[in-house]
Amino acid sequence: MTMLFKDVKQGYPLYIFDRNNVSIKTGSVTAVTFPHISTKPNGGMVVDVTVTIDGATQQYEIRDTSECAYVGTTMLSPNIESVLNEVRLLRAQSEEAIKSVDKHKENISKCTTLLTEFDPVYKEKQANEQRLTNIENSIEKLTNILEKMNTNKLI
Repeated sequence: MTMLFKDVKQGYPLYIFDRNNVSIKTGSVTAVTFPHISTKPNGGMVVDVTVTIDGATQQYEIRDTSECAYVGTTMLSPNIESVLNEVRLLRAQSEEAIKSVDKHKENISKCTTLLTEFDPVYKEKQANEQRLTNIENSIEKLTNILEKMNTNKLI
């Protein structure tokens, strides 16, 4: 059975999932107001939940009939299963992103070929970069030859 925020009481645990850091912390509810109308536009009925996490106190205004709330990239819930579902969702999203890496690499290669073929400005830029690379390689070879010649003179 999932708990709604209007049913949360002082001392209950509140689970906080940070999607950016991919971490879960457990806070302790220190105060909950009775449901009231939010001062925010279209806020509806809310409760103010005060929670202590790692010694710091934070207050959140949360819709009273919600079982989870989002603050930026952070999810709050009195239900660990809701948080775990969010963890599973993030994992699935990351797995999908990993699966698409090869496709995106292929797209980059194909786009580079098309740009080189059809965009004269891009083609010229690529040619200039190749010439610069060739010059740098030639200078490096000459430097190595000169160093070898200097080394042979010292012997």
